[in-house]
Amino acid sequence: FAAFERAYELNPSLADCRYSLILTHRGRPDEGIAAMRRTMRLDPFHAPVCFTWLGNAYYLAGRYDEAFQSLSTAANRMPVHRPTRVWLAAAAAQSGQHEVAKSAVTAVLKQQPDLTITKWLQLLRLHRAGDAERLEDGMRKAGFPQ
Repeated sequence: FAAFERAYELNPSLADCRYSLILTHRGRPDEGIAAMRRTMRLDPFHAPVCFTWLGNAYYLAGRYDEAFQSLSTAANRMPVHRPTRVWLAAAAAQSGQHEVAKSAVTAVLKQQPDLTITKWLQLLRLHRAGDAERLEDGMRKAGFPQ
C-alpha cells in the first residue's frame, strides 16, 4: 500500500487500476470502489478489466446489483475472460439473475473443467475470511462445484 499511496502523493492524477484491486482483495472494498471510480474518471480510456475489478469491489462490499451491472459490462467487453465470468456468476446468483449465473458457470467450466470453488478461493487468497465466505456463497448459488 505504501508505494501506491506515495505514488498518489507525488502524482495526484495517477490512474492505476491495480491499486483498487489490491485494496479490494486486502479487505477494503469501499476504498477499492472509490479508487477505481477515480481511476475510471481520470482515464476515460481505461482497460475493460477495470469493470471487472470494480465489480469485485462492489461484490465484496455486498452491493450485488452494482456488482452485476459492472461485471456484465466487463463480460460484454471481454467475453472469454474467465475471472470476469466467475465473479459475474456469483453476482448474478446473489442478484437473482439465475439464468445469467448458470450461463456464466457453463462458460467458465467449458474453459476450465476442473475449476472448483476451493481452487478459485485458493488462487485469490482474499485477506478477510468473510470476503471468501461471501464469494463462496455466490459461487455455490451459481452452481460451481465445491
